Amino acid sequence: MFWRTVMDENHTRASFWSSDFRHRHLAQTGTDFAGKVPASPAPGTYQGFQDVRRILGGQPKPQRESRHLPIMPLTPRVVFEHNNENKILVSRQMKSDRRKVEVLKHQEFWGWYMKLQRVRGRWCKENGVSSRGVYGPAVDAAELWG
Repeated sequence: MFWRTVMDENHTRASFWSSDFRHRHLAQTGTDFAGKVPASPAPGTYQGFQDVRRILGGQPKPQRESRHLPIMPLTPRVVFEHNNENKILVSRQMKSDRRKVEVLKHQEFWGWYMKLQRVRGRWCKENGVSSRGVYGPAVDAAELWG
């Protein structure tokens, strides 16, 4: 399971540069790039985003002046990425909170248990049930229990 997860390139996330490089190679040549991706972009590749139309992928221009980012289409890939990010965040949070969770569990259990014992004690008192059996108070006073 570990190796399947590690080797699955849909699960592990490479840097934006490598994914962009692969995507551009696929768009230009129509074939998947086989080989080692260069460690960093070639000089002059990402100087400034002049042609915003290419970057936004043909998003329609807003009707009025707006700071809204273009709406991301809800493709299966987007859903997968969103779930993946959520999983990563939740697991990170759980790791940091694990000690607190343990303490809370402990406190909750003992709170419940003490409440249970109080209710049980009250019920036993009202119904004349003695936990030591059918002996009278004289035996209790003699402290024969050990």
